[in-house]
Amino acid sequence: MKLTQVRDIAKLWLLICCNLLSGCATLFDKAPTESMSAVSSKLFYGTNRARDDIQDPESFYGPLRGQAEVGEVLLSIPADVESANLEKVTPLAPQNYLSSLQRAVQTSRSRAVFVFIHGYNRSFSQVAVSVAIFQENMAFDGVPVYWSWPSINNPAGYVEDRNNVRWSRPHLSTFLREILENSGAEVVHLLGHSMGGFALADAFLNDLLPNNVDLSKLGEFVLLAPDIDTEVFRRDIGPKLVEAGLKLTLYTSSNDRAMASSRAINGYARAGDSFDGAVVVPGIETIDATAANDSILGHSYFEESQAVGNDLSELLNRGTRAAARQSLTAYKLPSGIYWRLAPD
Repeated sequence: MKLTQVRDIAKLWLLICCNLLSGCATLFDKAPTESMSAVSSKLFYGTNRARDDIQDPESFYGPLRGQAEVGEVLLSIPADVESANLEKVTPLAPQNYLSSLQRAVQTSRSRAVFVFIHGYNRSFSQVAVSVAIFQENMAFDGVPVYWSWPSINNPAGYVEDRNNVRWSRPHLSTFLREILENSGAEVVHLLGHSMGGFALADAFLNDLLPNNVDLSKLGEFVLLAPDIDTEVFRRDIGPKLVEAGLKLTLYTSSNDRAMASSRAINGYARAGDSFDGAVVVPGIETIDATAANDSILGHSYFEESQAVGNDLSELLNRGTRAAARQSLTAYKLPSGIYWRLAPD
């Protein structure tokens, strides 16, 4: 076989894998539906995407690298929450942003905040809708915040996205520090999905922890299907997070096709994949969501599975540990205990 043929086959395989990984965006291929019961919902964001078409909320921020900005988005959420639409994007000066966030926190029931960092192949608007769905599924009674790094939103852009998420670390770290120290929240939960799980762990271990950021308000630290090398996580990242004294939860699944594709691309298993067995690190509560994972490609179960939403609600709204959550069953491995989540 000629070298050019080998390269073509390799490119085709990469494209197939990346298309599987693009399951993050599956929900948003559906056509929006009209609903008379639509209500408005406000989310707070941080981003280092460059502005694109500021006349169109869906394209306000694009896929290119830009300066760090903060602001608010307004969504129209119908009874069918999966048809939510991004209506308005409002960038704010940092001090105005913090003042608005503090007011929202003070009027919320729990005075809690969660910060969500998204994964590969997501546009800015897709992330906003995803966070709205996520908040609805787990009935979070605090204030939702998300960070959107410059994913190029292309199924074949896995390598570019991985480079961009690494480039984004200083901006993300600064953003997280501001939320932890100046949001006015009593509790701040941090959640990273897929490639965003790597971004969150990377920023925490390399910037927040060494630079004496005030972590007194930090609540749950949740990694949802993290796209992190399993052995690196088990040997290095997981133990360091545990040593920092965090309340840690890892969600994994054996039927996550995106994780299988990432394994094919990277050559090694991922921490978010339990196909070869759940990843267990002492001090981390590992939740195997396989039985409850009814998402389209098995990767976005945090927003598509109501069972996962209910479990996260118990964790984030009430702080209930895995051993006390009735939907979880404990299983023993030589390396320790993990929990399996039952479907609804």
